[in-house]
Amino acid sequence: MTQLRRQMLEELERRNYSLSTIRSYLATIADLARYFGKPPDQLNPEDIRRYQVYLLRERRLAPNTVNQRTGALRFFFITTLRKPWTVADTPYPRQTFRLPKVLSQDQVARLIEAASTPFCRMILMTLYATGVRRAELTNLRISAIDSERMVIHVREGKGGKDRDVMLSTRLLEELRQYWRGLPKKPKVWLFPGNRWHTGARPISTKVPWQACRDAAVRAGLGTDIHPHTLRHCFATHLLEAGADLRTIQSYSDTAIWKRRQSTCTSPISTSMLRRARWIRWANRKAHRRKKRRIAVNEEGPVTAGGGRSGSLRRPKVHRQQPALLNRLHLKVLTAIERCRTASLGGHIDACSTCGHQAISFNSCRNRHCPRCQANARDRWIEARSRDLLPVPYAHVVFTLPHELAPLALQNKKLVYDLLFKVSAATLMEVAANQKHLGAEIGFFSVLHTWNQKLEHHPHVHCIVPAGGLAADHRRWIPSHPKFLLPVGALKEVFRGKFTDALKTAFHAGKLGFHGNMKPLGRPKVFAELIRQTYRKDWVVYCKRPFGGAKHVLRYRGGYTHRIAISNHRLVSLDEGTVTFRWRDSAHKNKKRRMSLTVDEFLRRFLLHVLPRGFVPIRHFGFLSTRNRSVLLPLCRQLIEADPPAQGAPMPDCGPPQHGMDCGDVLNAAGQCCCSNASPQ
Repeated sequence: MTQLRRQMLEELERRNYSLSTIRSYLATIADLARYFGKPPDQLNPEDIRRYQVYLLRERRLAPNTVNQRTGALRFFFITTLRKPWTVADTPYPRQTFRLPKVLSQDQVARLIEAASTPFCRMILMTLYATGVRRAELTNLRISAIDSERMVIHVREGKGGKDRDVMLSTRLLEELRQYWRGLPKKPKVWLFPGNRWHTGARPISTKVPWQACRDAAVRAGLGTDIHPHTLRHCFATHLLEAGADLRTIQSYSDTAIWKRRQSTCTSPISTSMLRRARWIRWANRKAHRRKKRRIAVNEEGPVTAGGGRSGSLRRPKVHRQQPALLNRLHLKVLTAIERCRTASLGGHIDACSTCGHQAISFNSCRNRHCPRCQANARDRWIEARSRDLLPVPYAHVVFTLPHELAPLALQNKKLVYDLLFKVSAATLMEVAANQKHLGAEIGFFSVLHTWNQKLEHHPHVHCIVPAGGLAADHRRWIPSHPKFLLPVGALKEVFRGKFTDALKTAFHAGKLGFHGNMKPLGRPKVFAELIRQTYRKDWVVYCKRPFGGAKHVLRYRGGYTHRIAISNHRLVSLDEGTVTFRWRDSAHKNKKRRMSLTVDEFLRRFLLHVLPRGFVPIRHFGFLSTRNRSVLLPLCRQLIEADPPAQGAPMPDCGPPQHGMDCGDVLNAAGQCCCSNASPQ
């Protein structure tokens, strides 16, 4: 072995490449050296270009094969020789994607029966019944067969990953019959090597290949049948039998049973999801029909009846059905439908005392699922509990006026982000004012976009310690024993900052206006909206959490990892009508029931789907990520040096304000209740 080959082998082994990849890369470099007749470290980019042309023109290799060899060259020159490599000089050929050849079930049966020996027949049957790759088949051990769970354990498959594949009753019986017929029972490998199949090593990957080719010729199926064809047949026949793609993927590529804790079933039923899919299909169909009916000429749109009009008539199906569902909406509904079902796989729960086992299906873990994210919520509560300070806490809520709710609905990411930033800036500015607190505060904020009726009602909850750090960070300044910050000042600053931020976003062209809100795109109309909104009395609610800091954290944790509605509020789904419970805050929190059609329920539910990547929980001040590690221990040290007086009353910033219509206030016993009615 040359020094160059040894060096490349060491680099491959350091990165834990598979044995097949190592062999392929070394063979590529050896072929390159043979083609030019000199060591590969003496070649230049022009030689690599000529080698690529040789592979494509003379040897007529497939583009995918050339890409694999290009990857080997790239590894050799960049990692082994430490030479510069530019993709522009040696591009990757464009890959070709062809549909694989799939046999019918009768053809598969003919192929298996045409095997030359019982050993080859068992190989072909295992390939088809489990969907494993031929390299995975050769490494199957006898101990990998689990007849109790009816699975076969595949160890170190493609990419070094372990997984379980299905074991059918028919395959188990065939394997037992094959085992009984063996004159000498193997000890380790299911398909051992040598002529009598009793060797200490498994068969090579060439054995399944040759067995498949010979059986295909005997059955009259041609010579283009290989072991991977049976893998394609396995997946296709499962799909034709009614299995969903997620189940097929779990059988072929990922683990069937994943050991993770799951949650309960979600309230969105299958009929609701089918209804949502039908709505989207109807809207698409109507949109295509509208395009066919409209012919645009110089005078304007022409309808199917021959009349001309200045605007398009809305098709009847659009007047009867809700707005189009986008991909994010359907993704959320699909995840909720599949939550805690067999389509997402499952895991085995075993009793440590009696050994009883039960299969539990996995949850969807979508953040919009009303019954998921329990583990994430508990971890969040535990992490925030470590950040609690031994001081009273206040509960502050900033609510957008209902006139701005439609604008927020069409610009969710921008407006919600402004709501976070402006509310945080308001708290920190008022708290830093020497007339009020004169301190640097820290807090976390949680976004809610709903009320008890599932209507759009965007507001931000802030949990604030009753005090802050002095400007020189040398002492802790506690708040007034009767209130944290004046609500009047918070209202004025919040209103001014938010309207200014909206004006800035409008002039920068960041706001979008669609449908009935298109006139707001004109500067004069938008300015009038801002003026009308500014004249209103903006809602800022500020009240201390009576149950204590840890209790309010537990209460808020129940709302941070779900949206809008939970299962216990749903009453029934009957004849296309959804009935759920809600609290009427206008009449002393009286519990009532509301019935909505499936379409209206879905419309209200999907109003609260957040944009992709949007963070609904944020930290500010000395609790922010950049300051927490330094300032939080300092706060504890200063508080311990100057503890607050025992028995001091908790902050109370005045009477409850309107706008808390989502059931987010705590009473003296620490239970949640609603405040006064919403301005809506």
